[in-house]
Parts: sequence; C-alpha cells; structure tokens
Amino acid sequence: MIAITIKAQKMFSFSKKKKLVNNIGTYLHAQLLRAAQENNLADQRINEMFSSGYIYGLTAESFRLNGYDWEQLTEKYLEHICNGVYPNKLFNIVQNCVAKMTLIDGIEKLTEKMKEEKLDFNNGISHGRKDATTIELHRGSYNSGFLYFYLTSDGRDDFYRLDEENKKL
Repeated sequence: MIAITIKAQKMFSFSKKKKLVNNIGTYLHAQLLRAAQENNLADQRINEMFSSGYIYGLTAESFRLNGYDWEQLTEKYLEHICNGVYPNKLFNIVQNCVAKMTLIDGIEKLTEKMKEEKLDFNNGISHGRKDATTIELHRGSYNSGFLYFYLTSDGRDDFYRLDEENKKL
C-alpha cells in the first residue's frame, strides 16, 4: 500500500510539474505573440538582456513558488520551455545572455555598457519573478505580463519610466 501511495505521489508530482512547464511556456508565448503583432521591434528586443533575465526569472520563480528545487528544474526545463515558445532561437538567446552575465560578474571594473546590461538582466529577473506570482491568475489572458510591456514600450528608458510611474499608483 505504501509503494502505491509513493508511486501515486510521484505521478501527481510529474503531472503538476508538466502542467507548470506548459503554463510557463504558454504565458511566454502569448506575450511574445501579442507583442510581435503590435510592435515591429519586438522581434529585435527579445534579444536584449532584460528579456532573457525575465524568462529566467519567471521560470525559476515559478518552480520555487510551487515548492520545487528551482535551480535544478530551471536548468532542466529552460531549454524545453524556450524551444516550445520560439524553436531553435529563444533558448540560444537566453543561454547567450546568461553566459554574458557570468562573464560580467567575473569582471571587477565594468564599462558603462556592461553596467547597463547587468542592470537590465537583473531587472528582467525581478519582473519575471513578479509575474510568476500571478501566472495562475492569467488563465485565458496570458498576454499582460511585464515582458509584453517591455517589448511594446518605446524603448528601454520608456519602459523603466512607465514602470516607475506604475509603482507610484
């Protein structure tokens, strides 16, 4: 009887995990699709540090909030999620930005561009984490996250200005 209970728990855990992975991918896909339909620059802006930080932060925080080992599962499922959203491209973008952040973190004296990229990546993580807390609330309306707003804003500075204004409300 105990073995059956453990097996059922593992099966439930797997299906819960699979559902979460699908929700993350669906949420990202809806934001990217809507942004691409509304802003010609969205396809270019997905390559920016903020976007990769957001995707990483959303994925990691979603796993953490659901009680999983977020580091292990982010490492395990990030490629699967990205390839489900934008096959053979999105994961490479995120992977390159994460590698760039690893290099930047190892440098003592940063250029202004490096400081800006680090700030953007970390802000992306922060905004992805915020959206992860509401991902279940967006069922049927997966397109209103921070990534969408970033991709459709009039640029980096405009997004940060609007973000500050929203914090005051």
